Amino acid sequence: MREEFERLFHELKPRMDAPGEFMRLPYAWFDGERAVQGSRLSVGFQVIDKPAVMRTEPHFHADEQYLIFMGAVWPDIFDSWDGEVWVYMGKSPDKMERIVITKPTIIHVPRGYFHCPIEVRRADKPILFTAPTQAGSVAAITEVRFPGGEKSDIYHEITPTGGGYPPYESVEWTVINENGGLSDEIRQYVLVIPREDTAHGPMVPSPQAYFRGKTYLDNATIHMGWQVIAGGPMPMENAHFHQAGEEYIFFTGANPADIFDFDAEISFKIGDSPDELEEKIITRPTVVRVPAFMWHCPINFTRVTKPLMFQAAFMDGVWGTIERRSVDGGGLIYSYMGDNVRFCVYDTRKTCNMCGKCSKNASAGRTAAR
Repeated sequence: MREEFERLFHELKPRMDAPGEFMRLPYAWFDGERAVQGSRLSVGFQVIDKPAVMRTEPHFHADEQYLIFMGAVWPDIFDSWDGEVWVYMGKSPDKMERIVITKPTIIHVPRGYFHCPIEVRRADKPILFTAPTQAGSVAAITEVRFPGGEKSDIYHEITPTGGGYPPYESVEWTVINENGGLSDEIRQYVLVIPREDTAHGPMVPSPQAYFRGKTYLDNATIHMGWQVIAGGPMPMENAHFHQAGEEYIFFTGANPADIFDFDAEISFKIGDSPDELEEKIITRPTVVRVPAFMWHCPINFTRVTKPLMFQAAFMDGVWGTIERRSVDGGGLIYSYMGDNVRFCVYDTRKTCNMCGKCSKNASAGRTAAR
């Protein structure tokens, strides 16, 4: 494989430097630009099984971030949830609102919004926490007070273990909804993850969790799912590219508590055109950065000895692809398919969520789509 394509693949490595005993080891961290040059995504996969307080002071980022809390069993993150988490968010430290999470939930943290602490009040079942940030490195701006009483904003990088905070005194912050619900301003960024019951067959078990960007949250800037692949061989997708943004494709073990428990072989194709695709064989937990306009796929899960998790994180709120196909007479056409033009065949008022119920191949589980 040519170097320009090879460098888009990154093997995840186990990390053992957890910030506290509340986090299961090992965990995984995709370190954005440090992992793959040019990356605009940083994200970790961390399982929490004890009450804890994370990120003790409010801070904000210059980039969009999503705080995601799920039950730590794929694919059924819903029935595997039994916990309560409090997250604080607001436009300024003196106007923070408490978001009480009692179901699998996604919080969109827009750039410039103060957020945290994160308080895990109860984790009767382990909780999977992941916080994708649309940046090559994760840095925070925290409002602090110097010894003389002067306030200032300071910029500092956040490491996966929660370090990087300077030894200054954080400013006081205020919760304005101690006795009630959320304001409309904050509520628009909070989503209880919809349960998607699918019919792809035993190779892609149901239910699945999928954050379908602007279909679910009006201001979303990302689109991503979590699908378990339980068997093979199985092909997925035709060759295509995305014009609206980059995509990051994750292949990991299907146990969130140890995504490095991986035993599979995957063929992934990528290249300059559908006629010039090069193949990469994946046998370890891996992240693939797919730049905009780069042809990729098909993916073929040639061997799946242990179930694996497949995640496609698309850096835009509306997922869409462009494919090329032949037409009668020898010509070629390029066609677009995306969330904004795809609707349910049973109820045209609903956006299609690729549940597989209308697919002729669903019962045989021969193909999967996202």
